[in-house]
Amino acid sequence: MGVNIKYGASTWLWTSPFQTSSVEELFSKISALGFDSVEIAVEDPSLVDVETVRLALQKYKLKAVVCGAFSTSRDLTSEDPNVQQNCFKYIETCLDLCVSWGVSIFAGPMYSAVGKARMVAHPHLVHEFISALIQERAPFPNARQLANITCLGILAHESAMEGGNKIRLPDFTLI
Repeated sequence: MGVNIKYGASTWLWTSPFQTSSVEELFSKISALGFDSVEIAVEDPSLVDVETVRLALQKYKLKAVVCGAFSTSRDLTSEDPNVQQNCFKYIETCLDLCVSWGVSIFAGPMYSAVGKARMVAHPHLVHEFISALIQERAPFPNARQLANITCLGILAHESAMEGGNKIRLPDFTLI
């Protein structure tokens, strides 16, 4: 029984930010190097023409993966509701790109801005919770933020299982 392994290359190997003007050169190079797929790093969606990318994927017989770039202005764990909403809008835009390009995988650290220090280990969460109680303040992350992050992962998986169908976030996730 053979294993069918596919190989891909990220646009980040050659350019940042990815934009329409680099599509032809990058995709032809990635294809010529024998890769099966391209990870399209979407740092700024406004720099990418959907149709140009779709046609180039077909031309060079490449499958695509969309990779999100999550900066401090796109941080679901931010305490600023405007930053959270900006992140949700960015994710929705990236999911629209996935649908347009027939992509079933949207990758990237959606849970937080790249490089942000995380308090994820159990002892740290317990310490934060107890400290919040003692200091009479809300813990960070709070239950709503954690539920939102978990919901996003569940819905992303559900969308992938349904061929990339867009799935709206439930009302409780909107802050």
